[in-house]
Amino acid sequence: MLAKGATPEDCVATITRITAKSLAHSYKRWSPPGGIDEIYLGGGGSYNPNIIMYLREQLPKTNIQFLDVIGIPCGSREAMSFSFKGLECIVGRSLIVPTHVESDKAGIIGHIQPGAGFQYHWLMKHVQDFWGNWPLEKRMDPVLEMEIVKDANGVAMRKHA
Repeated sequence: MLAKGATPEDCVATITRITAKSLAHSYKRWSPPGGIDEIYLGGGGSYNPNIIMYLREQLPKTNIQFLDVIGIPCGSREAMSFSFKGLECIVGRSLIVPTHVESDKAGIIGHIQPGAGFQYHWLMKHVQDFWGNWPLEKRMDPVLEMEIVKDANGVAMRKHA
């Protein structure tokens, strides 16, 4: 784009619009027939007002908020996501829901690359001992939904230890 005369700002605006259109398209394509009631945004893109504005234009019946309103710091979303995906990879559970992606098979996302000093083989043996003889096909059941419990005012409730 720059070679054809676009400014850096034009490039950022174009990439931002591509991102917003991709998100809106995916929400429309994979959402239930009645649409999506609410979306909680987090991570880097959630700080971009152009992306949020476009999503609100494209999904006018959807309540779009930041993760902060349910007690999860917006900036921690990516770290939590990678932690969750890593955990599910280690325990051998699928995160791909075949009815919501173009694949017809459940699959484990990611690959663990052990670092120096990391007791990877001990960890994997521990995971295998945990599962024991539990059938592999039952281990592969994906996480299908996440529930956010709210109080009477619609505020996410936190469990205290």
